[in-house]
Amino acid sequence: MHHTIAQYAQALANAVGSTSSRDIKTIARNTVRLLRAKKHLSKLPAILRETRRRYFYKKNITTVDIISVVPLSPAIRNEIRRMAGASAHINEIVRPEAMAGIKIIVNDTYRIDATVKGIIRNLFAKYEKHS
Repeated sequence: MHHTIAQYAQALANAVGSTSSRDIKTIARNTVRLLRAKKHLSKLPAILRETRRRYFYKKNITTVDIISVVPLSPAIRNEIRRMAGASAHINEIVRPEAMAGIKIIVNDTYRIDATVKGIIRNLFAKYEKHS
C-alpha cells in the first residue's frame, strides 16, 4: 500500500500529540525504521514539514519563514516579530544562493519574494508570457 506524505504526517502528528514528551524519541526512531523498511526514507523531510504545518495550524500559531542571504539584524527580527505577533513561530533561514534580498513565507504561503533570484525569475516569466 502506498502512503502519501499527508497520511504519514497525520499519523505522526496523532502519535506525538497523544503521548508524553519522553516517548517522542521512541516515536521518532520507529518512524525512521518504518520509512526505511518501506523505502520511503527520502520522504522524511517533507513528512516533518507537513507534520509541523499541521501542528501549528491546530494550535493556531502563525509561522513565518524568513529566507535571506545573511542573518537578520536584531532590529529587523524584532520588527518582524512585532508584525507577526508574540505567539508567531519565526524560522530564520540563511541561503547564500538567494544572492541578495529577502523572502517571507507566512503559513506556507509566499507573501514577499524580494530576492534577486526571485526578481530575475519573475522578469523572465513575464518576458516568456509576452513572447
